[in-house]
Order: sequence, then structure tokens, then C-alpha cells
Amino acid sequence: MSNRHSVPRVNFRGNQLARSLGRRLRYLRAQTGLTQLELGRKASMDRAYISRLERGRILPRYAALVRLASSLGVSVAVIVEQAPSAIDKSNVTYLTRS
Repeated sequence: MSNRHSVPRVNFRGNQLARSLGRRLRYLRAQTGLTQLELGRKASMDRAYISRLERGRILPRYAALVRLASSLGVSVAVIVEQAPSAIDKSNVTYLTRS
């Protein structure tokens, strides 16, 4: 039996939530003086994943937000405080990875 995970990805047009979270994450990372690589290492994440988040290409899961917040020395609320309150599901597709 294969392990399959549903991964939220943002369409090329993007969506407001992903872009807003990405901008906020980039801002907070810059305020701490960390590079994407350094943040990735602190949060046990790949630099490319951090880059995709910051560009608004993907939406992070809650567990990823918790790790990022901890690595940045802030709460999850600080990361999401300026994000839109609703997700436009028409802009999110679910891909299956094996």
C-alpha cells in the first residue's frame, strides 16, 4: 500500500491567502536577519519549501506554521495576523503525491 498525501497547492494565478502569508513570512524572516537556508535549517525544512511559501506558491500546514513560528521566535498568530480571513477554494487544488 502506498502512502499518499493530499498537498494544497496554489494555482499559478495564486490566491490572496497564500500571497499574504508569504509576504508576512518573508518580512518576519528578514526582521530576524535569517536567510531562507538558515530558517529552513532552524525549522527542519528545505530552503526550496521556504521559497515556495514566501512566493505564495503553496499553503503551509498548521504543523509547518508552528515550526516556522518557533524558529522565528514569534507565535503562529503573528504570522497569520494580516492574512485574509477566508480561503478562496477555487484557487486551491489538491494534488496527490506518492
